[in-house]
Amino acid sequence: MLNSINVQNYFSQGTTVKAGCNYKIHWCENMQDGMAYVMLGRPERLEDLFISEDYDPSQIKCDVTYSLPESKRLDKVYDEAIQLKKEKRDKCWKISYLNVQSMKSANGHREDVAMDDVIMDADMFGLGETWLGEDNEVNFEGFDGYFANFGTGKGVAGYSKLKLIAQPEIVSTETYSAIFLKTGEFHIIFLYLSSNFKADELFNHLDVWIEKDVPTAVIGDINQDITQYKKSSFARKMITTRGFHQMIDKPTCDTGSLIDHIYVNDAMEDQGVSTEIDAAYYSDHDIMSLNILKQ
Repeated sequence: MLNSINVQNYFSQGTTVKAGCNYKIHWCENMQDGMAYVMLGRPERLEDLFISEDYDPSQIKCDVTYSLPESKRLDKVYDEAIQLKKEKRDKCWKISYLNVQSMKSANGHREDVAMDDVIMDADMFGLGETWLGEDNEVNFEGFDGYFANFGTGKGVAGYSKLKLIAQPEIVSTETYSAIFLKTGEFHIIFLYLSSNFKADELFNHLDVWIEKDVPTAVIGDINQDITQYKKSSFARKMITTRGFHQMIDKPTCDTGSLIDHIYVNDAMEDQGVSTEIDAAYYSDHDIMSLNILKQ
């Protein structure tokens, strides 16, 4: 049985009511300004919210004494953050990646990606777990698309606004998919690996593609948790044997695991790199972005 939570216990502490609780609000007339907003904002899920008495939306009012100055302060913080982000963006190339969890036309996330400002702002991006069939393509305006498809639950796609200096190299097998993109400034390898990927086969391709003195990033859903380093054969092979650096240090999946990785070699790190993580409402993975400083 769900626990019943009385809203009055939560006003002063500002506590979020976790999913799965039976959260009950006693509605009343002449509610203090701001009180309705506080009550309605506590539960994590709408389905956990219950209202007794007659619900009157006109009682949802802000307290202008406090809310107006705070709103102006937040506007200023937001504007300053946007300006800083724009200045940084102008100095860097942006490479993004997301496990998109299907691009198939019937139930895929093509439109979600197309409306995602984080991904569409990238100079190059990869999408893992595309679910596309052998000859399927899903394209986005302004980007050239490349596809390593292998059907349901698998596959990776790469997209670029940047001019490539060679035809992309593409590999797609039952346990892994990879796309190798070369620009005049750096190389990018997008991956999607099944948990049982054939490591020896994959690293045969990577060792051919990777050039020590060329700035290179290997980006993708590895399906091995980097926090369990001893169990991550991919991480060990990339870091210990090949001298790459893993850039992501926080969980990227709703399960709390860190299975989306960005690896850069010394040449890429010397060029100047940083990473960002952004949420994607249509996936249980986060969007990873690698910022590469323009020389």
